Amino acid sequence: MMKRFRGNIFLLAAALVWGMALVAQKEGMDHLGPFWFTAIRCTMGGVALLPLAIPRMKEGQGTREEFKPAGPLMCGIFLALLILCQQFGLPHTTVGKAGFITALYVPMTPLIEKIFGKKITPFTWAGAGIAVIGLYMLCLPSSAGGLGFGDLCMLGAAFFCSLQMIAVDRTVKHMDPVVLSCLQFIICGLVCLPFAFALESISWEAVKACLVPILYAGLVSCGAGYTFQVIGQKYTPPAQAAIILSLETVFSLFAGMIFYGEVMSLVEYLGCASMFAAILISQKE
Repeated sequence: MMKRFRGNIFLLAAALVWGMALVAQKEGMDHLGPFWFTAIRCTMGGVALLPLAIPRMKEGQGTREEFKPAGPLMCGIFLALLILCQQFGLPHTTVGKAGFITALYVPMTPLIEKIFGKKITPFTWAGAGIAVIGLYMLCLPSSAGGLGFGDLCMLGAAFFCSLQMIAVDRTVKHMDPVVLSCLQFIICGLVCLPFAFALESISWEAVKACLVPILYAGLVSCGAGYTFQVIGQKYTPPAQAAIILSLETVFSLFAGMIFYGEVMSLVEYLGCASMFAAILISQKE
């Protein structure tokens, strides 16, 4: 029982870290372009995991039978697209809405997997339907300003998050999770780097001005957040772990209120509640 409780605490910490990360991502956009910010934070996150990943690779734990290098590459590319959608969208929407819309990956993932022949449970279909209703209440009423560019970017983030999770699920069967996480962060950073050089400008003054958001997004969100998740899932069943991690959406809502004074209408709050209910329902077997 104590191990389960300890696992739940680590998962709750991961959800808190990730919910607050959207604030760091939004703050970083005040000083750096989306490609530079993503390249720096993900490279930093990958390097932070190297002390854990290298010993596992030396011990032969890094890869298993049937390992294909295309796996980490696809994970890193989908991760880059996910984060970039968030970075481009955050200046045009609120942190709270961004968190809830991105969380649509929970019911979206099994729907995408159906294309590959996976059976979809009635709970998943119900969760998807409720999520659509919640999204309507959150984005479409006139009080919410309509479905804007930022909200569409977050829908894109949810889509690529689903693809990234599917890629991770297939790759981690043949590769140590810590090594995979380290590689996907570094690949994500390398994918963004050429676009950063070609399309954006950077100065050390800009980096210093957003040093705190970069450190949080890189070391805390990527490095510590993933570590908390791994430790937590060691003691907590997957279904329960997913429900606890879904609290990330609630923390992102509170973060938007605290750091940006974001206030939603009653309809929008009902939309958030509907989407959170959809996340929980879709986790049932």
